[in-house]
Amino acid sequence: ADMLENGTALDVGLGIAPASGKTARHGVLLEKRDRLIRHVRKAVPDWRDLSDNRAAAAMILSFDRYAAGGWAADRKRDTAPAPEPTATFWRLLRLGLPQKKAMPRKTALADILRGEGGG
Repeated sequence: ADMLENGTALDVGLGIAPASGKTARHGVLLEKRDRLIRHVRKAVPDWRDLSDNRAAAAMILSFDRYAAGGWAADRKRDTAPAPEPTATFWRLLRLGLPQKKAMPRKTALADILRGEGGG
């Protein structure tokens, strides 16, 4: 009961967390992130036809702008803002991953867009 009250993850509280520190929940969140990233690339016309590397650079720039600006106003919302890519960026940040994990940097992001690497 103490684990639930103080927010300790069950696997950590029971002493069965993996040595890597990566839980099944973390893996599920990364898979969701990867799906959202692939979705937003298809949803934004300007990014669809770019190479994976150029799309990654454009996505990171746009995400970083949103995270530094619009996210502060949107974070308390119950639903995603309507336009893309803002809606997907909101969903990515709501996953609860650290910001650098929510939107990986260029090489890792390009791998995710190619369908390689990621979660």
